[in-house]
Amino acid sequence: MRGGVSELTVHGSARERARPHALALGPASIVLAVACGCVVGCGPASAPAAAGAPEPAVEQTGGSDATQPASQRDSAVETPAPAQVSSPPATARFDPDDVPSRGPASAEVVVQVFSDFECPYCGMARRYTDRLLRDFPTVRFEYRHFPLTMHPHAALAAEAAVEAYAQGGNEAFWCYQEALFDRQSDLSRDRMVSLARGCGVDGAALAQALDTGRHRERVARDRSEGEQLGLQGTPSFTVNGRLVEGAEYTDVEEAVDRALARR
Repeated sequence: MRGGVSELTVHGSARERARPHALALGPASIVLAVACGCVVGCGPASAPAAAGAPEPAVEQTGGSDATQPASQRDSAVETPAPAQVSSPPATARFDPDDVPSRGPASAEVVVQVFSDFECPYCGMARRYTDRLLRDFPTVRFEYRHFPLTMHPHAALAAEAAVEAYAQGGNEAFWCYQEALFDRQSDLSRDRMVSLARGCGVDGAALAQALDTGRHRERVARDRSEGEQLGLQGTPSFTVNGRLVEGAEYTDVEEAVDRALARR
């Protein structure tokens, strides 16, 4: 544990929080899945917490239905409509299938966050990125998309972020991530295009990508991988393919410490 510790409150049953899920990853590969939906009291009738409010909590991917059998929960997940076939524009300089990252490319320990741009507490949890990289400078941090169907603009925002990466790589993506999280109250299509321009992204090309659904399948793949990890709520953390028991920064920190000790 390093410095002051902020706690994350987890929604859901203790059984769901403590159940490990295995995933075959590369040696010492670490996945930090902050697959965020929202937080304490977050829902149709609630608003984001004010400054100084408690740390991010976990939101069930299916809301109150998360306690239902898996077969019933799965039936509630919307299947994305097929994307229109569209050739990458001349503005695409990076492979959109690549995963945005921070940290050394040669890192033996990789941390991933599965996140939702329309979740206020995903926005709060982003500060864990800087803290994690400060505490573990040899670790690489990667961003994965996990838009929840309860958030009407989250999936489109994720597609816009993929396009930002395709145009400007990591620099454009992380700039755009900050812009989206900072303006979660207005993630309209026009706002997404406007914010992208502020990060050096071609707004017209981004608008075309959204209109054609160019990156819809790419976002759906991230979501599917998160579901295969067994994510039940958000934020959810996994280390070496196993869900961490608890959702506090210290839980993840200790799991990373153990993984590094095994190297």
